Amino acid sequence: MVSHIRLYSRLVLSIPILPILYWQGKKSKAAVPDLPPAKHPTGIQRHPDASLSFKVLSFGESAFAGIGIDDHQNTITGIMAQELSKNLRENIEWEVVAKSGYNAEQVREELVDLSTIKTPDLIIIGLGANDTFEIHFPKKWKRDMTRLIDQIRRKHGSCPILLAHLPPVHQFPVLTPLLQWFMGNFMEEYHLVNQQLMELEQEVYYVDQRIDFDTWTNRLPDGFTESDLFCDGVHPGKLAHKLWGQEIAHFVLQKKLLVK
Repeated sequence: MVSHIRLYSRLVLSIPILPILYWQGKKSKAAVPDLPPAKHPTGIQRHPDASLSFKVLSFGESAFAGIGIDDHQNTITGIMAQELSKNLRENIEWEVVAKSGYNAEQVREELVDLSTIKTPDLIIIGLGANDTFEIHFPKKWKRDMTRLIDQIRRKHGSCPILLAHLPPVHQFPVLTPLLQWFMGNFMEEYHLVNQQLMELEQEVYYVDQRIDFDTWTNRLPDGFTESDLFCDGVHPGKLAHKLWGQEIAHFVLQKKLLVK
């Protein structure tokens, strides 16, 4: 049983500043440009020595939809497929079913049935930011994620399901420090829930290593800064997609989630 007393105590302390948070939230939202998602949400990464083809399916929100990125070859899923194909020396067929602004409940209700890959070998779920922005409490996050996993199981069977890193909303440049603190409190609780889901659900894994853009900055090419990790102050840019996709691929390889 996960206790969320810390979150609720901080929310009580936040009551006097709720009008400020509301005003800052509206201002931050208005500052984010309306960018299109990446093109070509399906693909296959081929390897010349391949004897097998693995199928990977990603569900998620704007980061996985590739908002502000030209092509899904350059998004989290596309980069992950390249890394997996290179290391496994096999073909990786992939598909992304994601939409900007969607939360866990909406993905379950509207996106799960849209996938063209019917028998995936691995499913990635990339969610959390929109549930945080909508102030969904941990109990709702757990309920919606459990229902989403159940719906995926009914649709796609018992392949491994990987919960990707939670997005680091506490580091989004477009948010004020006060909003970063407030939203970050929710993400801390989602992290605890995801750990619990991993223990309760069969064949569910969680990349519980936190994304830290300060650390990622040290891995950037010369001449790039932390601001280059974002395309608009909220959504990851190409460099962040590359690092994020590589980290998920590393986790998949480490846990041996793609084996036939």
